[in-house]
Amino acid sequence: MGVNDSRLSTDFARIGTNYKLSNILAAVGLVQMNHVDELLNQRLELSQNYIELLQGQKQVVIPKTTAQGKHSRQSFCIYVNNRDQIMKQMRDQSIEVQIGTYALHLHPAFVPSDFCHIQGDMAGSKYAFDHCLTLPLYHELTKTDQETVVDILKHFL
Repeated sequence: MGVNDSRLSTDFARIGTNYKLSNILAAVGLVQMNHVDELLNQRLELSQNYIELLQGQKQVVIPKTTAQGKHSRQSFCIYVNNRDQIMKQMRDQSIEVQIGTYALHLHPAFVPSDFCHIQGDMAGSKYAFDHCLTLPLYHELTKTDQETVVDILKHFL
């Protein structure tokens, strides 16, 4: 019972792990840790800029971070209706947006079995999969780039 969904380019067939960090990459990562606060702050600034640019857009829901929490902003996700249509239209405009998350319970690897038990209807997971859109977020992204992304997004909402 796999996901026969044209939105997915990935089909998780088996539960497993993905360990790809070589010694060389670990060494690079250790050096980057000297700059982690700067990198995180930059992502937080870019994310805050998206939040300000999207303020007042009733068709966009921005997930909230708890008052005590601090989000690393590995990605900047929003919830929209017609996510797939908006994603296609934005990609047609050379804006690389992505599916925000996958509903793992819909993949063959997570079909209920002796090794995998699913409780509940997973409505939240399914909703997130159907509506979550990841906007571009990377260190070289400029505020002008973000304005372009948001202007194009607003056009397709």
